[in-house]
Amino acid sequence: MTEKIMGGYFIIARQLFDSKIWVDKPSSWKIIWIYIFGNVCHKKQGGYERGEGFFMFTKEIKSIGADITIDMVKKCLSFLRKSEMISTSRSTRGVRIKVLKFDKYQDQKNYTGTSRSTKKALRKHEESTPIYNKEKKEKNRKYRTKINAS
Repeated sequence: MTEKIMGGYFIIARQLFDSKIWVDKPSSWKIIWIYIFGNVCHKKQGGYERGEGFFMFTKEIKSIGADITIDMVKKCLSFLRKSEMISTSRSTRGVRIKVLKFDKYQDQKNYTGTSRSTKKALRKHEESTPIYNKEKKEKNRKYRTKINAS
């Protein structure tokens, strides 16, 4: 039996690669976004709903990344609010963040698998690549050699 991974998991949709934060914004913002997304509550607990969390970025800044600054975090949060990806409320010690549409992106039922036609196209592509053909020819050569030796 495989060893269980501690700490749980969260889903990152491939759609992220087409989003404005991925395409148009600095790399540091992607790290901040994933940090927030991965650290909000995955279930209702301690006065926080699913998808909400409390952050003290002045203290957490080192765990986000060595080259991340508070100014980067503030600009990123502003962008995320304007893009309606999060909502925030300040407190004296930090900020309460709610990731909007958290349930949508964290429910496996909302994701589609690879369709048959995609699998078929992938197989056709693999069969036409030189590496695949080279391996196939090598297997056939070994097989013929084995038969001829018998």
